[in-house]
Amino acid sequence: MCSSWAFDCPDEGVYAISGMFQFILSVLILGFGAVFAWFYLGASRSVRRGSRGTIGGGRPWRRLGAGIVLVVAVMFVVGLYWSDGSHSPRAFAAYWLIMLLMVGWLCVLAAKDVLYTRRMIASWRDAKTDLDAAPDHDEEASAGGG
Repeated sequence: MCSSWAFDCPDEGVYAISGMFQFILSVLILGFGAVFAWFYLGASRSVRRGSRGTIGGGRPWRRLGAGIVLVVAVMFVVGLYWSDGSHSPRAFAAYWLIMLLMVGWLCVLAAKDVLYTRRMIASWRDAKTDLDAAPDHDEEASAGGG
C-alpha cells in the first residue's frame, strides 16, 4: 500500500498522468470527429446549395463519410480505454482491424471527393472559357444602334 507521498509510490503519478492524457485525447478526438463530420455534411453554403439541391450537391458519399468519421472517432476512444489486448488478443486485433478498414474506406471516399471536385473545377473552367470566347452581345448592340 502506498502513502500519499510521491516518492513512496512512483507508479501512481505515472498512472495519473496517463489517465489525464487519455481523457484529454478522448475529448479532442471526439470533438474533432464531430466538427469534421459536421463540416463534411455541409457547413459551408456552397456545399448546401449543390447542383441537385441536396446536402453535398450530388455527392451522396458525403453522408456516408460523415457517419464513418463519427463512428471512427467513437471507436478510437473506446479502443483507448480497451487498450489491453492480453485477455483476448484476437478480439483486440479484430477491433483494430475494423478501425483500420474504416479509415481506409474514408481514404477511398476522400479520393472520390477529390476526383469529383477536380472534374467540377474543370467543367466550370471550360464553361468560363466558352463564355469568355462568345461574342459580347452588349458591344454589338451599342455598335449597331449608334
